[in-house]
Amino acid sequence: MKKFLIAVASLFLIGVIGIVVLKKVDLNRMNADNYYVHITEDGVKEVGKASDGKVFETYHYNLEGVNTKGEEKKFEFTASKNLRKDAYLMLYVKDGKGVSSYDEVKLSDIPKEAQAKLK
Repeated sequence: MKKFLIAVASLFLIGVIGIVVLKKVDLNRMNADNYYVHITEDGVKEVGKASDGKVFETYHYNLEGVNTKGEEKKFEFTASKNLRKDAYLMLYVKDGKGVSSYDEVKLSDIPKEAQAKLK
């Protein structure tokens, strides 16, 4: 009986740890390459309608990104809001999927090689 209780407690603990890890880890950013972009103009607005009838807006961007080595690449991605002009973003890019996520960053947080190409 004691072994059974230890086994159940162990499984419960593993389950709790698994749930915490899944909540804390963003799979869209895992194993992704980072590129930096500078928002200089508004995105192209597209209005759509969900299956339940709600109207939503999407903004499309086509920007040149630079990685930490200074290599440039063109990216297409969308945002649910119009991004702030003159903002710098760090894009998370996965092979075959394109841009999976992004974060706004300060210019000072961008590596020097990328900063030189973004200015």
